[in-house]
Amino acid sequence: MDPTKHIVPTAPVAGKIAGTTFTPEAQIQSETLTFRVLKDGLPERLVSIQFSPERAKTLVEGLKLIVRPEQRPGSDVPILMTEVPSTKPEKPLEPHAYTNGYAMTLELGRRDRGKLSGKISVSIPNDDKDYFAGTFTAEWVRPITELPGPDDAPFIQGKASVTGRPETLVKVGYVGLPKPGEFAVDAIEMPLVGLNRWARSDFSPPRVTTFVSAEAVGKAARYEHTHLSPARYFVYGVIPEKGPAASKWVTLTPDSQLTVDLTIDPSAVGSLEVTVPADTKGKVQLAPVDDPMTRLDPTLFVLIAASLRLEQEATGGVAKFAHLAPGKYEVRLDTLFGVVEIKAGETAKLELKK
Repeated sequence: MDPTKHIVPTAPVAGKIAGTTFTPEAQIQSETLTFRVLKDGLPERLVSIQFSPERAKTLVEGLKLIVRPEQRPGSDVPILMTEVPSTKPEKPLEPHAYTNGYAMTLELGRRDRGKLSGKISVSIPNDDKDYFAGTFTAEWVRPITELPGPDDAPFIQGKASVTGRPETLVKVGYVGLPKPGEFAVDAIEMPLVGLNRWARSDFSPPRVTTFVSAEAVGKAARYEHTHLSPARYFVYGVIPEKGPAASKWVTLTPDSQLTVDLTIDPSAVGSLEVTVPADTKGKVQLAPVDDPMTRLDPTLFVLIAASLRLEQEATGGVAKFAHLAPGKYEVRLDTLFGVVEIKAGETAKLELKK
């Protein structure tokens, strides 16, 4: 508990929290530096250091800070918060806050390309004698009011809107294939309109997806897919359960900073009837394509169809799809394959043959 005796190892941050080994990842968002351990994509335990607003403004320039247990709470003593697994099913994490009484040595370097490196040693005054120490590189999380820039490349960002239906949920997402066998998939579902409503998905680092609802009816929501790997991506916005989808295929290079606005128009839709052989079993699936001459990777196709819920059982040898956005689609059922074009106000027909 004496910070003058802290020895910060050169190894990555590690220690013990609530009796369990703690080897976290780090990020800085707004006024908080967080060290967290994820399990199945969700926080399992974390420690956060909440700086005063005055101190937080200077973090991008670097920081040297020593906190002694005898110091009183104040602007020079951040609030230390631990969250560990709870015994209550309705409350997965149990928070504990320390306004003082702990010991900490912390050094931060200047922000560089969206990251901030540092070293830390923390001793926590609890029965478990929790501690952690080491070096780290924290991801700098931009405020939602700040648009992505070169530090976030390659990225896709843009507006999301629904024609004539402002009070609805919208799901935005992407599907990509950076490398053979390595699929990149993420999505967020949020109300299109909602003051101060936003969501961030960062459980597939370094990829991050953010959705910010529109502040008022008549304005567009905003989405971001940042820190993607260079590849070809299918990016979309869709009204969950009901459709249709607004989508686009894009190709990202290492420096790509693309803007793709997604406008969903529920009034401009078509439908499709797919006839299949009577003895064929399984679901008919669809995926929008921009090049009907090139077949999609099979797994990529399945992920897109599942993301947009373009899957139907054939009843009486026919699978019917409604509320489809105009454009060309791949159609598959097991090894059967076809391509069809959907036009607004029309019902297209396709027969899959063996």
